[in-house]
Amino acid sequence: MYWKFIKHAFLKRKILVSLTFILTVIFCLFTYRIIMSNMYVHQGEQELQPLVAKNVVVGNNQTANYQYKKISKNKVDADNKAKKVFDFLDKNYKYAFRGSIATNIPKTSKNIEFNLVNENFFKFYPLKVNQGSNFVARDYRNSQNTIPVLVGSSIKQLAHVGKKFNMPDPYTNKMQHYQVKGILVNNAHIPSLYLLDNKTYFNNAIITPFLPSNKKKMDVYQLDSGLQDLLLYDTSKEKINNLQKKINENGFYKVEFYPIKRNVAEYYSSYKKSVLRVVAFSLAILVITVLFLVWNLWQNLNEIKQESSSGTVFGFNKKQLIKVVALFQTFSSLLAIIPIAIFALLIEKSMEKAEGIQTFVFPHVEVVSLLLTFLLILFITIFASIITIHYFYQKSLTVKMEEVDYVVNIKNK
Repeated sequence: MYWKFIKHAFLKRKILVSLTFILTVIFCLFTYRIIMSNMYVHQGEQELQPLVAKNVVVGNNQTANYQYKKISKNKVDADNKAKKVFDFLDKNYKYAFRGSIATNIPKTSKNIEFNLVNENFFKFYPLKVNQGSNFVARDYRNSQNTIPVLVGSSIKQLAHVGKKFNMPDPYTNKMQHYQVKGILVNNAHIPSLYLLDNKTYFNNAIITPFLPSNKKKMDVYQLDSGLQDLLLYDTSKEKINNLQKKINENGFYKVEFYPIKRNVAEYYSSYKKSVLRVVAFSLAILVITVLFLVWNLWQNLNEIKQESSSGTVFGFNKKQLIKVVALFQTFSSLLAIIPIAIFALLIEKSMEKAEGIQTFVFPHVEVVSLLLTFLLILFITIFASIITIHYFYQKSLTVKMEEVDYVVNIKNK
């Protein structure tokens, strides 16, 4: 009986049903993306709060191609300038430095990111280790031949605490000796300082301490890798301008420094506008979907009632009808969310391949976004159906009362 009712009440007009389902899937997709994006943005903002609280400013490397060509033509001169710039930075400022360069593990084709970080880096980015231990103060003053490193969880060849290995320093190409001190937790990351919904992951990365020997041998390539996202704190606007002039002197580089707080505000200003456009489009899709759903249900209920000899809808009372409709909309919403889940899985797989992100089925944010999307579309469709049924029964009752009044009037005459 339930299936017969569903078939006549919802599935009778196949083209309209198909169109409504497609629109529902589109609405779910946009809703899922909006929820997921907002969650990632909120997460990114929370992770940046320690930097905002300390009024940290960040370097933005705007060096043009012609400047890089000039640097490459006279590298010796560029190295001397880089050394002077870094000495000026090191002596006069509190800073967090991360130089990064792409390389590969010797005797393999696995690409990794080689990171050189100073001690202050971990004040703002407290990366956690799953095995072993993190760097301590003496690791940054180590004069021994073996350099301690932290290894990303996806580098299986090196993910063993205490393992020793040799590989060329990507900056100098000189062979170095390393020993794994700690293995980072899965999906260890730092937030983007510009795009709040982005992150830099360290699953395929090696992190080494910034040693005194690195400072002495500072060249233009090392400096260049650390200028972007160089953090300055506990300083003044005047001192920031002085450093900026020093870096940009004689057109050597073009670097600007911006407060993290300003970056966050500018991102939100742009983000809200783009989200509002997507929300407006999603609402338009939702309105059309609900109109199709309501019109289809109303018309079909009328036809079922007219075709019934008893003038009822398969003998269902109002509560029974609502129960059947709720069951159908639950099933329909589950069907609509399946393509979104497949889409999320494909995105997850592409991110896993590109950045080594490790997950079981979905990351936490994606699971919550899918669940909220499902609950939202379920609530909307059930609510619209219940309102339709309520008014349908109210209209039927009104018609019956008018018929009774008409018969009574005829008899009285």
